[in-house]
Amino acid sequence: MHSCYSPADVMCNFASLPSAMEATQEIGLIIVGAAGYRGHSALEILPKLRAEERAKGIHLRLVSLAEANENSRAALPSQAAALAGSPCPVVGMLSEAIPVALQWLADGQTRRKLLVYDATPAAHHYLHLMTVLPYTARGHIFYLGEKPLFTDQGQIDFIERNFARQTFFCELIETENPAFRAASEFLLSEPFQIERMTFWRASCMGVLLAAGDGRAGAEGGALLDKAPHDLSVSLGLVGPRFVERWSVTQARTHLLALHEDAFRLGKRNFLSVAGTSLSDTHCPARIPQHQPADALASFEVHLTLGGNLVVPVSYIASWVGMQNTPPELTLSSKLASLGLAPAEWQNHEAPQLSSNRQYRYQNQEVRIALIEGLLGNRQVQVVLNLLAKFAGHRFVHLIGEDRRREILFEEKDACDYHDSKEADLFAVFQRVVEHCAGLRTAENVATGASLLVHKIMLGALLKAHEQLPATDQDAAYRASAVAYAK
Repeated sequence: MHSCYSPADVMCNFASLPSAMEATQEIGLIIVGAAGYRGHSALEILPKLRAEERAKGIHLRLVSLAEANENSRAALPSQAAALAGSPCPVVGMLSEAIPVALQWLADGQTRRKLLVYDATPAAHHYLHLMTVLPYTARGHIFYLGEKPLFTDQGQIDFIERNFARQTFFCELIETENPAFRAASEFLLSEPFQIERMTFWRASCMGVLLAAGDGRAGAEGGALLDKAPHDLSVSLGLVGPRFVERWSVTQARTHLLALHEDAFRLGKRNFLSVAGTSLSDTHCPARIPQHQPADALASFEVHLTLGGNLVVPVSYIASWVGMQNTPPELTLSSKLASLGLAPAEWQNHEAPQLSSNRQYRYQNQEVRIALIEGLLGNRQVQVVLNLLAKFAGHRFVHLIGEDRRREILFEEKDACDYHDSKEADLFAVFQRVVEHCAGLRTAENVATGASLLVHKIMLGALLKAHEQLPATDQDAAYRASAVAYAK
């Protein structure tokens, strides 16, 4: 897989961010999927966001809510009135909200812009982006969606052919994680040359889905679900505009995800990227229902920066916690050699019963990154713990060859996971709103970075799937069943 960007294309794409836009005083907001988990979070942060932006001369207005579930829609008018200060139209689909948006834009006495926040499941994101983009240039309507925006390279190709230089945003929330921000500021302020980066992101989402406890909208497998976050962090640390070329040098699916029917019926049933049952992984993967979802995958990318500097970056993505695969063991050993105890970066929840009382499982989570490089002429490592969950806290430590640590950032008290996610979501919204208003750019979540994240992710997915036709399905099923049992 080769990059579709030439150096000139990359610089043009990022340079087109609206740094020279005139300031906009009014920004409208439409939330699609407003009754879901992320949509509700967006509503909750709205009062604080409106207050802070008002102090900067930006008036934020909730223009409409869209929710396809009719039963969930009923409570939205009162919630909107309570949180936004005034009622707004509540519709079923984004297509119904667009006329409301256009009318609001036309009624303005001053220059207005509007942001559509897409909090629906991933399967709807591309369609919603395509609904908004025709209005972006002439109607000043912008799109912000949860990851992933794209699940097929053809979708990206179409966007680049037909909507070149249009501005849209992907909610790559880890780019507002305070640990990432601290590490990024350190790397920018010091003579630090990155030599290698390694990322490990694990949860037990696959186990939760199989047990009937999964979160609505979580689909696609570990790589599609987890990799966009760490790709956005790694690209953010080197500066996405400075990536001239990239290549996926290797990728492997270590474990396949299992459907809940594998446990309910006691026979081979894999999970497709569409969340459906899949008995045969050798079917031509022309539709999502025939494409198996991975439960644990790893891949390596070479990022070529200016001066032909190549930075190797390794990624591990898991839906089944920690499984002691070779990439996991390699990073674990490296962290131990630096003096990091497992309790500092491994997060465990006490074993619990599933909601249907049929299964017992333990949730394990890891969000760790290791940045190796030269600080001046010293060999050093920067360790980022990006997770504030269970008993863990976020930190950034600089570790020298003598294993002596310098704290660059550390949360003193473990914060509530919901609160930390909401704070990061608030920061993403604030940056995007101010980008639309012309006050500052949101480079790490705007068009150039969003496309680059998805291109690399899909390149890794394609390379990992090349091995599937030769996979012994029964052996793969047994290995996955053992992993789920852990």
